[in-house]
Amino acid sequence: MNLRTILLLGLIAGTVAGVMAYLITYNEYQHHFKGRRVVIESLKSAAVAFLFFLALTIVLCLLLDGTPARPAAAVSLALPNKSLIFLNSPVRSNQHSPVIFIE
Repeated sequence: MNLRTILLLGLIAGTVAGVMAYLITYNEYQHHFKGRRVVIESLKSAAVAFLFFLALTIVLCLLLDGTPARPAAAVSLALPNKSLIFLNSPVRSNQHSPVIFIE
């Protein structure tokens, strides 16, 4: 994934988390505080949730992205009476599938 996609996912997740945190804490703080303090405390909770989920999304995307998978490629060698085929599976670039002999 490129950086723009990761940031977009982080902003979406952070915004959803922030709005939910604001609504939940606002509803709860109405029972405990009065006036403007309810809004201020709810905004603090929303900001913390937004930053946490933004950072979490970015870290997870970077960790899970790792080494990109590449398409399968096959290399064949013609030997007398046999064909030797090396298959490079579409997994991590440092892993290879076994050699297959076809008669």
